[in-house]
Amino acid sequence: VTNASALLREAPETPAAFDVSLPALTLDAPGVFEAPFDLQNVRATGSISLQDGVINFTRLEAARSGARLNATGRVTFARIGAEQRLYPGIALDGRITGAVDARTILTLWPLHFIEGARDYLSDSLQGGRMSNVVLKLAIPPEELAAKQLRDPSLDLTCDFVDGDIRYIP
Repeated sequence: VTNASALLREAPETPAAFDVSLPALTLDAPGVFEAPFDLQNVRATGSISLQDGVINFTRLEAARSGARLNATGRVTFARIGAEQRLYPGIALDGRITGAVDARTILTLWPLHFIEGARDYLSDSLQGGRMSNVVLKLAIPPEELAAKQLRDPSLDLTCDFVDGDIRYIP
């Protein structure tokens, strides 16, 4: 981690740069993901603006089981509803090189995020390998609060090899 103290010493109106590199990371978030998962060679660079409540990622990289994510992105925050609950907005533009076991998507998919689609894939997707994955997210906080995404909010394309899907689970 370099420049970690930038958050403390920068003026609130000045974004604080960060650069984090980790040889390994285990993400364990009970109630969010079905199980902990490991990532290797994690690198995140960007800036945090406390005044605007924005985290910009100019570089986001991670590896898992021979596949590698390279992305840029942005996380914003907004208070929504009568209770003014804080929700994130997520923008991500990335590619995954290498092949990924198709069922891995369920490990990385939050439990309560687009539950109908997640449940369908959990029951239907039996196997296969995904490669040449291109992922574009543009999910505003309002859609996460409503637990409903518009079609253009999530765009995932990939090559799917040796796919095994039960269309009617």
